[in-house]
Amino acid sequence: MNLLQAILLGAVQGVSVFAPISASGHLAIAYKLLGAIQHDAWFSVFLQLGALIAVLLFERNELATLLHPRKGDSYPDSRRLLWFLVIASLPLALYPLLRNLLDGLYTNLVVVALALAANGLILFVSDRGAGDKDVRAMTLPDALIIGAGQLLSVIPGISGIGMTHSAGQFRDLDRALALRFSILLTIPALLVSLLLSLFGAIGSPIIWKNLPIDLAAMAAAGLFGFGAIRLLHSIAKRGGFEGFAYYCWGASAVTLFLALIS
Repeated sequence: MNLLQAILLGAVQGVSVFAPISASGHLAIAYKLLGAIQHDAWFSVFLQLGALIAVLLFERNELATLLHPRKGDSYPDSRRLLWFLVIASLPLALYPLLRNLLDGLYTNLVVVALALAANGLILFVSDRGAGDKDVRAMTLPDALIIGAGQLLSVIPGISGIGMTHSAGQFRDLDRALALRFSILLTIPALLVSLLLSLFGAIGSPIIWKNLPIDLAAMAAAGLFGFGAIRLLHSIAKRGGFEGFAYYCWGASAVTLFLALIS
């Protein structure tokens, strides 16, 4: 793997993990387009770390408010939202098991293509209506169902943030709250993914000559991830995620074509 390939993969990771278009699916496509590039086991650790740093930096003020809320009118809402995030993170305990079971799908472009099409359909349907639930109207089942939606991202081509946002829409959450909750929920999801990558890399030697390439990929994932979150907020303010549904269908068609000619 050369420096340009690493930066491209970092950019794909950063954008697709926060846009509702599937990071695992787009990385599978990117690896296919770039050829059979090889790298050490630590590369995915740096990719995950870059994305995690991006969301932690972007949401630093939100996280500070949630973890250390000041007494006042917003205090109960902050406490309530934090507990719902904890509850929604509980289904992630099943993620390592499901990831193990479905590991063989990550290089199957036909599966990726079909999953992207399904991802687009779910985004399209969920975008048809917007609820009006705020944090005070949110319930325990809402949090659990949204958290369970995150598990679908174990299928390459299904977006974690897309499924959690759609689940929030299906549960009649206000559009802004659904997006806010989904982005915050990427933090525990990325932590789990990072730990899995880390456990997979432990025992493999660190190839120090590859470190500049790993760091470049991490920086690209962080920078593009930060930009993707900002863009996501901007798109949400102007409307829904219907455009991402059309994109997923187009990407599905291209991926299926790649699978058929390979």
